[in-house]
Amino acid sequence: MAGYFNHSMSNNALAAYSGGLRPISKWTKKDLINQVLGYENCGFTRAELESCSLKALKHYLLQYEEWHHTSKHFNRTSFYGVNLENAADQTILEAMKAFMPSAATKPASYKGEIKFEEWIGTRNNGRFHTRTALAIVKNNWAYTLKGKKLVTGNHVLGIERFKRAPKGTSTEFAEIAKKYDL
Repeated sequence: MAGYFNHSMSNNALAAYSGGLRPISKWTKKDLINQVLGYENCGFTRAELESCSLKALKHYLLQYEEWHHTSKHFNRTSFYGVNLENAADQTILEAMKAFMPSAATKPASYKGEIKFEEWIGTRNNGRFHTRTALAIVKNNWAYTLKGKKLVTGNHVLGIERFKRAPKGTSTEFAEIAKKYDL
């Protein structure tokens, strides 16, 4: 059934919700446990499932089913449902209890000199001028005293990564770190 419901999701997405599917972020621990226990071949007790973390339950008991358009921008959203094979498999209980998601490590940052193009002049009568600036690079962003630039942007020409910051630049790097709380 094509169409859109209230500018928030497609009618097919609404039907998927009523069929027990939802985006992975919308699954709560309580809902997931209730859904799994509702199957006749469920191999777990409520206490066993409650002893596992939500991330472990999502990892082992949910599977991708389909995608639907959501929001007024027609975003493509993945919908997940209960994996019936795993819901009946008592042997994965130990794996669920021992599940440790990959450790979220603090992204490494480094100091360098960014070379980029900057538009000089009016909109119709101008040109690009090549500039360089000291920067601290973290998560694809180069933070400088005059702003931040996306490292993968069209007008970033390159970054020279410093193994050790050149003499006389420590105050500028300290100001950048203070300005952006790095």
